[in-house]
Amino acid sequence: MKLEIFYVCENEYKPVADTFCQSNTHVHDHTELSIILSGEAQYVINGKSYVLKAGEMVLFTPGVSHSVQILPQATYR
Repeated sequence: MKLEIFYVCENEYKPVADTFCQSNTHVHDHTELSIILSGEAQYVINGKSYVLKAGEMVLFTPGVSHSVQILPQATYR
């Protein structure tokens, strides 16, 4: 089996008072692996909410709806 990396991204979100950052709910036709390097974020996966913290990860298989919410005063990388 030949494995290929299609996309690698590193994002850092710094605290902003009284606001939050959110991605729109979306799906992919590929697998996505998100690793929390520092801070925490709230992931909404198929309508259910999870708070992920540094050192945790989530694997999205194709077709799984998800979004990410960064809470006020939170740093996330």
